[in-house]
Amino acid sequence: MKKIKLRKDLSLKLGTKTLFRIEAIVDIGKVGVKKGDLGGWVEKKGNVSGNAWVFDDAWVSGNARVFGDARVSGNAWVFDDAWVSDDANVSGDAWVSDDARVFGDAWVFGDAWVCKQKEVKDDQHIKPICHKCNLCFSLNWCMFFEEKIETDVIICEHFIEKPVKSDD
Repeated sequence: MKKIKLRKDLSLKLGTKTLFRIEAIVDIGKVGVKKGDLGGWVEKKGNVSGNAWVFDDAWVSGNARVFGDARVSGNAWVFDDAWVSDDANVSGDAWVSDDARVFGDAWVFGDAWVCKQKEVKDDQHIKPICHKCNLCFSLNWCMFFEEKIETDVIICEHFIEKPVKSDD
């Protein structure tokens, strides 16, 4: 059963892609959406299915899929071949890209980035911890040092001010 339509009259040009605002054509009770509600932005109908919904100014593009009872909201981006499914939530300014999978009851929020072939599942909650550089939020790649990291979330200490020793 179709649950959304693309609003061709409400489009957004993003580089070479055109994104369309979605509109609910039926109630989607699981996520609190009523018939006629406007959602976020998608490139094509295949980006959102099931009881999933894209809210606010969030967008989904490429071959990315949001399905099951998943929710993407705020200014979050889901793109490339990423999947957000089950009861997962992606919100804030979070990005999910490449072949990443966010599923189960997982939450990705704030400025977090999930990319490459990383999985975030079950009750995991991924959020950034460093609010100084806004660079090192990838779960397996440090953008600042351009190197692979082994931890799930990195604390980027290179921008944290350290006390200066006084000569007194």
